[in-house]
Amino acid sequence: MSATLAISLPDNSTKTRWTWITVLLLCYHLLFFLPTLRHSSHPAQELKYPVLGRTFVLLIQWLGFYIAWRGIRASQHGFADLFDKQRSPNRPTWDDCKDGFAIIFLAIVVNLALAHFQPFVRSNFLHSYTLVQYSFGLLVAISAGITEEVTYRGLFLSQLRLLTHNLRLAIFLQAALFSLFHGFQQNLTLALSRFFYGIVFAFFALRRNSLWPAIVGHVMIDVFAATFQYFKYR
Repeated sequence: MSATLAISLPDNSTKTRWTWITVLLLCYHLLFFLPTLRHSSHPAQELKYPVLGRTFVLLIQWLGFYIAWRGIRASQHGFADLFDKQRSPNRPTWDDCKDGFAIIFLAIVVNLALAHFQPFVRSNFLHSYTLVQYSFGLLVAISAGITEEVTYRGLFLSQLRLLTHNLRLAIFLQAALFSLFHGFQQNLTLALSRFFYGIVFAFFALRRNSLWPAIVGHVMIDVFAATFQYFKYR
């Protein structure tokens, strides 16, 4: 975990700078998190207009992505700094893909262990009944893998490390935020699973000095979840 990473604290010549855009992005996420507190004791409701709802989710994701991108620029980094420019900044390499499969394996092992203690709850919010709804669900899944990695491992991780001067603490904090901002309508098992994802995504991003492994793993997990729910519960 001691590897130097562009999204963590670099050397003094390009030292990461604190930006208040980080606070703006936290408030942006809270704006959509707080309504879940009002209905935390009730199961998540299915969308009345699923395709329109998924389109709205996509807009939320990419507006958050834009805010994160502005925050990265304000912290004295270029967007390409999130990826290893010495290898391939524009696309994942085979090593990145192998790490993505490693993330999938770890996720399966941990989820099986967690399900032993408490079953996972099925999410009705993005449940798909038709092929069109499933297609939009896949768009949301792929979009989440990109936008959330840039937000949490791209901006929040570096900013939290700057505030705490402790990489391990920063990793745990961003993982806690990652789990928390997925909503209050999740049971303990699902919350712990997402907390674990946040740690693993950060570890592989640090290991490869790039967000690509986390993006690949995140996208595959979400696509698998959307596909599994569609074919099992339709």
